[in-house]
Amino acid sequence: MSDSQNLEVFSRWIAAHRAHDIDQMLTMVSESITIQSAAGAAMPPAKGKEEARKHWQTIFTTFPDMRMEELDTVSDATTIFAEISHGGTMLGSMGPHDPTGKEYRTNGAFRIDFVDGQIDSILSYWDTAAMLRQLALTS
Repeated sequence: MSDSQNLEVFSRWIAAHRAHDIDQMLTMVSESITIQSAAGAAMPPAKGKEEARKHWQTIFTTFPDMRMEELDTVSDATTIFAEISHGGTMLGSMGPHDPTGKEYRTNGAFRIDFVDGQIDSILSYWDTAAMLRQLALTS
């Protein structure tokens, strides 16, 4: 696939993420999708579509108003690197932490790999320390 086709899939995936439309998000990922994030033990890696569904359900349950914006994107035929801004209000549990009702906003990045026009892996990073401070989970 070309980088423009991958960018189109990524743009549709981001739009589905903004809409919290997990079913639509899953149409753009491979059966063998892997997801790893900066959340560490609070959100272990997901493998396959069923675990991906649970991963995204957890995010949207914890942060029902989760918002994500694409800031900058670089791509080639197999990989996209995207800077993002994301945030939301913690209204559900996050790992061992009870909901705080606090809002966070931080920047981060995705590395997304494609196979045959589908997202095959997502690796995400963000400023976890800033997120935890804003959510009143650490000082």
